[in-house]
This record gives sequence, structure tokens and C-alpha cells, in this order.
Amino acid sequence: MKKRRKFYPVFFILIVLTVACKKSDKINQDTAVQEGKQAIVNAVTTVPKGATTLFFKSSFQANTSIQARVGTKSKLIGTDNGYTWNGNVTNGFEGIPYLFSQSINFNDTNTANGSAAILNDPTGGTNTTNKVLRFEIVNAAENDAGSVATGGKKGRVQLDCQVSGTKFKEYYQEVKLLVPAGFNALANTNNPFYMTMFEYFDDLDNNYAPDIGSFRISINLIKANGGLSFAVQGQNCVVDNTWRTAYTYTATSKIPINQWFTIKLFIKQAIGSDLNGNIQLALNDSIVINCNNQISSALQRNNGYESIYPLKLYASKTAVDAVKNSGNQFKIYWDDFLLQLTKR
Repeated sequence: MKKRRKFYPVFFILIVLTVACKKSDKINQDTAVQEGKQAIVNAVTTVPKGATTLFFKSSFQANTSIQARVGTKSKLIGTDNGYTWNGNVTNGFEGIPYLFSQSINFNDTNTANGSAAILNDPTGGTNTTNKVLRFEIVNAAENDAGSVATGGKKGRVQLDCQVSGTKFKEYYQEVKLLVPAGFNALANTNNPFYMTMFEYFDDLDNNYAPDIGSFRISINLIKANGGLSFAVQGQNCVVDNTWRTAYTYTATSKIPINQWFTIKLFIKQAIGSDLNGNIQLALNDSIVINCNNQISSALQRNNGYESIYPLKLYASKTAVDAVKNSGNQFKIYWDDFLLQLTKR
């Protein structure tokens, strides 16, 4: 039986930990398409918030900033919307219950390869004073030996959050996202690539690393619907220390490019043997992925999420190169971020 560390009563966030599973974290888009699994669309018009406890809320305004990188990580600090981020990692973050640790992770000590910054809204106009969070990968320099077809390298900038104490089984997130026009190069490329935007882990080991039996939900951008579309993928870390896909659901429409849009995401773990697991994702209040009552606990662990990555830019070298070779930069922008949850 695995021993669990004791944590102070704080909270969680998400992170892409790759150290324990030998296979790369890459997402095979072709597999998702070949499986032929489509989004299940019912008469749902609103993503249910479900999770009711406000965990984290920020618009990245004047009183927030990013600490200088130490090693492979930096950190969001400051006060925004009444929630204080800064604090001692051991004792938790004041104003954010249940969070054990929070960081912006690059998995790279070279600051020239990627960055995170709070700056003015790049769309200008009436938004010239609005502050937003930018993630950028300059060079995909992290080794990815299992992904020769996608360049053998990858890059990341991601908000990592770890849960303390009882884990979470219901999760609701809102965030605004701006994907610049340069990412049209991904919709037009013939080269394989992967790109993950959000990720959630269940049943990790004592060091918050994937272990045999661990489960993860990844929300990726893939080529679909004549552009770039979100796809939800559930995977198990199996006996041979590789990730195997349990299910994949592809959005029914593509994302807007070069304009702000709002993402609403609700995840509920299945309980017992019932088909009561939900994953619902909306773009500008239009449901594009609805797995309502389609996911069984037989397909995944259901011990609760303990490591989450609610803001993530994680991509193969082929993805980064496709955008850069078109004369653009591999960067995205976030704003008006909100997290709610239910602990069980």
C-alpha cells in the first residue's frame, strides 16, 4: 500500500509531471481520429458549475506579478480580487485554502527558451490598460526521446498546482484565451504535432509523479473542424509505464483565432461503477464537448484530482517550429481566470 504524505490544509493546481512514466506526455492526434470517437452533444446549453467552492480567481491586474525564475520555476505573487497568492509553500497560501504548492513550471533552467509575463492586452483598442498573462515557448529544448516523429523535443510553460489533504472530484474552471493568428500554421501543417492546454492527474505517487495506475485527463488542441479544436483525452499509466488511452472526445467546432474567447470547463469523476462521470467544455457559452453520463469509473481512477495544470502551454518541437517558421511567435494569452471545486 502506498503511503501518503501529510499536508497542511491548503489547495491544488495542475502540473505535467513526466519523470515516472517513461513514455512521453505527447498526445497522438492520429490515434484520437482513428478511434472515431465524437463529442456527445445533447440539449445542454450551459456548462454546470457543479463545484461550488471558490478556489482561485484573478484578472492578473496591477497588484500581481511573476517572481524571477529560480531553477526551472517561478511563481505568481500578489493580490487580485481579494485573493492573496504569495505565501510559504509549507504553510500554504493565505487566502487560497487547500493549495499545497503553486508555481509556473518551465522544466528548463534556460530563461531564453521560454517565459511567462504579465503585460498589457496585445489587442489594444479600449483594452490598452488591461493586464493579461502571457505564456511563450521560444525554443522546444526539453528532451522527448519517445517522439521522434514530432521532433524529439518539446517545450512547456504551465501553472502547476498541488492538492493538500482530501482530493477533489468536481472541478469548474473559467478562463479567457487569446490564440494569435500565427497558430493558423498548425491548422495548415502536414507534420504531426501535439499541444496540451489543460491537464489533471489522479492517484500520483508520494512525490506527485505519475505511477502505475495513475490517471490523467488532457485537453489538447488538434487539427479538426477545418482549424484547431479542443479534444479531451483520458489515459491510464499502465503496467509497462506507458500511457494508454481510455477515451477521447473531440469538440464539434474549432476555436476562434486572433480574438479573445471564454472557455468554461466542468469535470466530475465517476463514482462506483455508474456512468456518471462528466466532462463538459464550452466556447463562449456554446457547448462543444459534452461527455455527460458517458464516463465510467471502470475507465479511470476515481480517488480525486491531486495535481492540476489549469493554464498550460505544452507542445512538441514540430508545433513550435510550424508557428515560428511562419514568421510568428509561439505565445498565447490568458485573462479572467476562475477556479471552483468540490472536495470529497
